[in-house]
Amino acid sequence: MLIAQLSDLHIVDRSSGAEAEREATSALRAALARVTAFSPTPDLVLLTGDLTNNGTPGEYRILAGLLESLELPHLLVAGNHDEREALIAEFGGSSVLPVDSGPIRYTHGLEGLRIVVADTTVPGRHDGAMDEENLAWLDATLAADPSTPTLIAMHHPPFATGIWWMDQAGLIEGMEGFAAVVAAHPQVVRIVSGHVHRAITGRTGGVEASVCPSIGRQVHLDLAVEAPPAFTHEAPALQLHVWNGSEFITHTTQVELPGGLVHPDYGDPQKVLERL
Repeated sequence: MLIAQLSDLHIVDRSSGAEAEREATSALRAALARVTAFSPTPDLVLLTGDLTNNGTPGEYRILAGLLESLELPHLLVAGNHDEREALIAEFGGSSVLPVDSGPIRYTHGLEGLRIVVADTTVPGRHDGAMDEENLAWLDATLAADPSTPTLIAMHHPPFATGIWWMDQAGLIEGMEGFAAVVAAHPQVVRIVSGHVHRAITGRTGGVEASVCPSIGRQVHLDLAVEAPPAFTHEAPALQLHVWNGSEFITHTTQVELPGGLVHPDYGDPQKVLERL
């Protein structure tokens, strides 16, 4: 089974400027084209938050129009830049967002795998939280199906990344409680998130947790204390999570491959391997 993950789309409308709108929509079109071109075809596409930049109805209308071309099953996760009411007004009650009120949390079944979408957002804030009510929901939701391998999708990573200014806007509340809930449910096999605009891996509750880079701009990797916040011109990227029945294998790939592909003409595959 193959799950594609796109994160931090930050779709804007013309009120943010024509160039900003063009850049964001072009980035999503390119990412969707990359996903649909994969072979085998992904079974599901997860879009893990910051779907829009300002959470306006106009931005969600643009997003809906762009996603019309995506014929693959896909699910939406809320991020700190999203506005629950506007997001639900555009997508709520549909297969991509099966809720009609906040918090934006739900489950989705695949063959032999369960997706649990958690809502780490706090209205009006950029940092995230898993308060007692959200933790209780997650605990009960996981307890309802203890035998099916489960992937949890969320926006804020459930661990500190070491990039201080992003961690200050990370999962500030409930990180330890989240880890305890995960540890109590051994069917949880992976946690996926976004928010940090970089590919990062960590662990929480004994489970591997990954962060998907943005399909837009990336955060500069600087682990120095109090390093000035910065973005880079690193290429937009997405992730592919391969479920082999017992574990997830994750690949990170650029949205657009510079220079195309090079196929070594050595005839014997062993000779190709010798060059690597």
